[in-house]
Amino acid sequence: MKKKETSKRGHWISEKDFSQLHANLREAQETLEAIRSGEVDAVVVHGPHGNQVFSLTSAEQPYRFFVERMQDGAVTISNEGLVLYANQRFADMVNKPLELVISTNISDYLDAASCEKIQYVLENHHEPVRREALLQSANGTALPVHLAAGLLPLQDRNVLCLVVTDLTLPKQNQELRHAKEVAEKANKAKDDFLAALSHELRTPLNPVLLLASEGAEDAELPARVRADFATVRDNIELEARLIDDLLDLNRIVHGKLALEKRLLDCHIVLDDAIAIVDSELKRKKIKLNVHLDEGPCQLNADRTRLQQVFWNVLKNSVKFTPEKGAITINTSVDAERKLWTITIADTGIGMTPDEIHKIFEAFSQGDHAESTGSHKFGGLGLGLSITRMLIKMHEGTISAHSEGRDKGATFTIQLPLANNGASKPPRPRQ
Repeated sequence: MKKKETSKRGHWISEKDFSQLHANLREAQETLEAIRSGEVDAVVVHGPHGNQVFSLTSAEQPYRFFVERMQDGAVTISNEGLVLYANQRFADMVNKPLELVISTNISDYLDAASCEKIQYVLENHHEPVRREALLQSANGTALPVHLAAGLLPLQDRNVLCLVVTDLTLPKQNQELRHAKEVAEKANKAKDDFLAALSHELRTPLNPVLLLASEGAEDAELPARVRADFATVRDNIELEARLIDDLLDLNRIVHGKLALEKRLLDCHIVLDDAIAIVDSELKRKKIKLNVHLDEGPCQLNADRTRLQQVFWNVLKNSVKFTPEKGAITINTSVDAERKLWTITIADTGIGMTPDEIHKIFEAFSQGDHAESTGSHKFGGLGLGLSITRMLIKMHEGTISAHSEGRDKGATFTIQLPLANNGASKPPRPRQ
């Protein structure tokens, strides 16, 4: 081999080295021409950190940018199923670094049926395929996805373009909507059942109640028989009240209970409710203390429903107050705030903080029933729940307070005065 020689005019090389240099220059020239003509859009450069791909700016650059920034996974697949290209979103979905995704097989991430569909498109130039599948992640989880696979013809071969959409959030929303629909249907079925049951139970009680009432008042019957009839009457009335509570609750929940509001004196309805529980107060020897604000007071309210409110609260106090206890009623008028406030306090069994929290919930019986496993004081736990609903319909509020077990309870009701509620003279008290 001829040795390299140097002179003052240049650098001499061998014939072989010269041929290699000429070939390298020709290859570089062809590469430059290919770049100029748009045949090359990326260059692989070998460096200290391995091969690096440098994309060249071209008319397709905006599309590349879009694909990299899109929220869906984008994958290009060869005939053999190899991943030729994947955007960062797809790499994130399979929980692998992007450089480790390239050159893997799509079967590493999709089920056999999906891979068969993809291969069929490649081999038969079939129309694009859309299907749902599970995308296997490197951490072992399966991601619900929607696949859109279509043929991408190139100059020398065909490849498959695969768009992968994450369905996790839509699936969750769909499940929530389904659960909501099921709950709403179940709730409606329950309400319809209660309405039908209440009606069917109430109807046969009416003639029995009539006969028992007549028997209790028939002077020709012996006292013992009249007392038995009175017991039957009282229990039927209680049963009818429970059924009416179910009907009221169903009507209120479905917005089918209409109020017939009229101007009325604040204390007239309260007097009517006190009269209803008077016999029970006397039977249990409970002392009733009433302190009424004599200021002018009018409400725009439904008399029947407001009477039901006060009766429910008073009945509750009487029920939970032992014999020889006391119930105190106070009322006050706030003309400036246009509010009428009534408090009903008793010396009964009181309430725990947890009972106070749920006292106005339907079917709530309190800790005293849960601890004993029985309904010692009777009832369905609907009275106070209906009371709160009726007061809300009157744009008022009700709250409960107790210092604890065996320390009594206080209920506070506030109702808005009518616009002219403080304009009339006070009603004379008896």
